[in-house]
Amino acid sequence: MCGIAGIFSRNPVPSTIIKDMADVIKRRGPDDEGYIAVNTRLGEVEVLAGNDSVISERRIDDFRGKANLYFGHRRLAIIDLSASAHQPMKNDDGTIWLVYNGEIYNYIELRDELIKRGYRFFSNSDTEVLLKSYEEWGENCVEKFNGMWAFVIYDRRKKILFGSRDRTGVKPFYYYIEPGLFIFSSEIKPIIKNPLVRSGINSKAVFYYLLFGYEDPEDGFFNGIHELPPAHSFVYDLSNFELKKFLYWRPETNTKMERFDEKHFKEYVEETRRLIFDAVSIRLRSDVPIGTCLSGGLDSSTVACFIHEINRDKRIEEVGERQRVFTAVFEGKEIDESRWAEKVVKKTGAEWHRVSPDSQGLISDLEELMKAQEIPFASTSIYAQFRVMKLAKENGVKVLLDGQGGDEIFAGYPHFYISFFLEMIKNFAIFHFLKEFLKIQNSPVDYKYLLKGILKSLGWRIAPRFLKARMREMAKIEAKCLKVDFLDAHRKDLGEYEEFLVFSLNSLSSKLIEKSLRTLLRYEDRSSMWFSVEARTPFSDDINLIELQMRIPSVYKIRNGWSKFLLRNAVRGILPQEIVWRRDKKGFLTPEKEWILDRWNYFEDIIFSEREFFDPEKVLQFKFQLLNESSLWRFINIGLWKKVFF
Repeated sequence: MCGIAGIFSRNPVPSTIIKDMADVIKRRGPDDEGYIAVNTRLGEVEVLAGNDSVISERRIDDFRGKANLYFGHRRLAIIDLSASAHQPMKNDDGTIWLVYNGEIYNYIELRDELIKRGYRFFSNSDTEVLLKSYEEWGENCVEKFNGMWAFVIYDRRKKILFGSRDRTGVKPFYYYIEPGLFIFSSEIKPIIKNPLVRSGINSKAVFYYLLFGYEDPEDGFFNGIHELPPAHSFVYDLSNFELKKFLYWRPETNTKMERFDEKHFKEYVEETRRLIFDAVSIRLRSDVPIGTCLSGGLDSSTVACFIHEINRDKRIEEVGERQRVFTAVFEGKEIDESRWAEKVVKKTGAEWHRVSPDSQGLISDLEELMKAQEIPFASTSIYAQFRVMKLAKENGVKVLLDGQGGDEIFAGYPHFYISFFLEMIKNFAIFHFLKEFLKIQNSPVDYKYLLKGILKSLGWRIAPRFLKARMREMAKIEAKCLKVDFLDAHRKDLGEYEEFLVFSLNSLSSKLIEKSLRTLLRYEDRSSMWFSVEARTPFSDDINLIELQMRIPSVYKIRNGWSKFLLRNAVRGILPQEIVWRRDKKGFLTPEKEWILDRWNYFEDIIFSEREFFDPEKVLQFKFQLLNESSLWRFINIGLWKKVFF
């Protein structure tokens, strides 16, 4: 796990630029730093070192050569802690250079395969496996990987940069492009710090965030800074300066409605259990201490309990005799889930570490949190995650496994029920509809939520386009707070994002691995890497587990009102029974309303510091309505974001 950065320019640029970019992401990799400077016209490559480098090479501060391509790397050493795994890494003849962030968990199996094909290895790192996989399979190498990654390869023979991002977007990749200029990094901060970059605020992104809470527009919050989408690779031609992006993975999705079959269900349960064991096991490959995030929900409890089972059968030194688990606790609050987490601790004998975030801590850490997250975020729940990562760091844990992604692949969110019932309507499965409707008390939703969602989606589909846009705007109390000229400037864009309100009629499975996962993974990456901790998510990026769940029909995912029906049955006997059959769903919550009101003077000052996009007096007028709609935080967050970055 690391931080990467790079610059290509048609004309030579000073090495200070790449050094400054790498320094900004030092938290992502405090263990080592490395650089290459390349003259692409001559094909000459010089290896350079910095203050934290574990190798002895010419200092980057002393480099005065004419280079027009630079790679920079900050390393968080997780697998093969030796200098042999230093980056940027080259192949045997120096014609291919790699800079990489992530973990290829099946690197041992791929290494064995490549050895049989005649390759020699000089390290025990997954980095070298990735490099030689590209040598063997070219751009198709990513299809072999099980894991998370963002990388760029300089191929001197082909005169190209080849890069890729993992299937679900666990690892970030941002870039800036102009004719003859291509700049990339793991984060936005190094790019906006680059003197060659011209950026600013994308007001359209701010508009959709304030009005709808949308955080991941394709064109980003910073003008000119783009994000490579998940499951995409690219080729940048160093001769004609063309960038070509392409999709390399689209999971096969089962969209057929079928009857529930007990035999098939048993097979799916057994296969799901086996693949969860595999996904968790392979993510315990590490040369540094491993811990687990434990909220007390079904997903994190599954990861913690499966680690316990694996560690009991085959002692894993990096896990230790007692697994270390980390929980955010809100004693005395309705949202507190520590009593559920405690059941897992008792079952597994884990060493339990707890932190209790509060409003004073939030105020103290808020600007640091914004620097870590880089763009406006949805709620203060991110702060609880931030503090859990900090707690792990303080206790010497460098890798954390987490249950992120379980709601997406196993159908855990309330809105999946709407898609599920719409699927039955489309297929005229009336008996099945009524049977599930009468069992809704087993779900985290009620009849009102379900019927409202179904009617809203069906009605939305037949409404004229001009009416949709107007309805969406007028129904929003947030719109009344926006500056009139700002609202008028973007009113024409209101029809672009109909997916906010429309649920899928195709199938429940077609809604899995949705955009929200990408957002949640961004939160996790930024919060963990701010404290130099690697977060691993078995449910979010294990190719075998994900593809199986996408192939399984909807009737096995929600049944008799139970969400995650398949997962619940797959973990029976491994998790505490009370957690397996929990009906409620809290999510990763904080007492946000209470915190805002406790520190209102502070937050009011932030709101009144912003007058470009909204009217602070109007926000104050609708303060309690916005608070009840959970959207007051957006106005606070925009003010904070501008304060930190502009």
